[in-house]
Amino acid sequence: MKEHTQNLSKLYYKALKSEEKADIELAIKESIREAKLAMSVFSHLGLKYPDIVENYCKGITEIPAVYSSDNSRNKMFESLARDLGLGENATFDYTGDRRQGIISKLAVERLIEIIEALRTETMRNSYDKLNSFGVTKNFLLKVKGLPDLETETADEWKSIMTEYAMLWFQADDEEKASNLIMAFPTIDLVQESQSYAESRLEARRAEKKKALDGKYPNCERLNLLWQQGERKDTIDHFMELSNYQSELAKIESMDFDSDCWKYAIGRLVGEKLKRLLRPKVS
Repeated sequence: MKEHTQNLSKLYYKALKSEEKADIELAIKESIREAKLAMSVFSHLGLKYPDIVENYCKGITEIPAVYSSDNSRNKMFESLARDLGLGENATFDYTGDRRQGIISKLAVERLIEIIEALRTETMRNSYDKLNSFGVTKNFLLKVKGLPDLETETADEWKSIMTEYAMLWFQADDEEKASNLIMAFPTIDLVQESQSYAESRLEARRAEKKKALDGKYPNCERLNLLWQQGERKDTIDHFMELSNYQSELAKIESMDFDSDCWKYAIGRLVGEKLKRLLRPKVS
């Protein structure tokens, strides 16, 4: 079973990285097949153990279903979700939520599930049995002491969730491909927090540029003259201007690093947590 899961994970990750039509179509085919299997298992369990399934579904927010061009099938699962009381007793309230930002919201929910699972597993298993989560021993100690997720503890959870996401951000492609279900929240959060990473990078560039202008107070003006081809006034300050231009080029070539992504992911996680933990509308 583990080997099958890892093979599928590698297949999906290859398709995400590939531009080959065959890889992409195979990943689509396998993902639909897996989704249909999950849907069938869920349906049979619901028929065989209705009370258990209904009670469980009231505390969760999703059930497996394959969206179809035959809308009668979609309506059947919508009706089933209502009959099961899906999400009635769940932690999160989706009243008023829009489709905008759904990818990052799902990623944050998945991160919460992973951290909750880690909290449970740290009480039961040794570190060696938790390698599949892609975590370090030091990180596990932090998770073990994490309080329940509530509005008052959201900042602690945000910190842990961001740290977990960064562990996968720094993982290589082979690690991600072998355990895509654990890596996917990070992949989605990086995609969705791009604008925050860009603003962080621009702020850091501006900060370094300000320090540079303080170090060479006359060189911003001299550099402008140089760029305009007016070299006469810059000759007496050639060495100073040369050093300024060299350092300025380094600032302008700054690219995204771990600090940018940690800030971006953390900001997005914090926003989504706040939204998810808002008081339920009665």
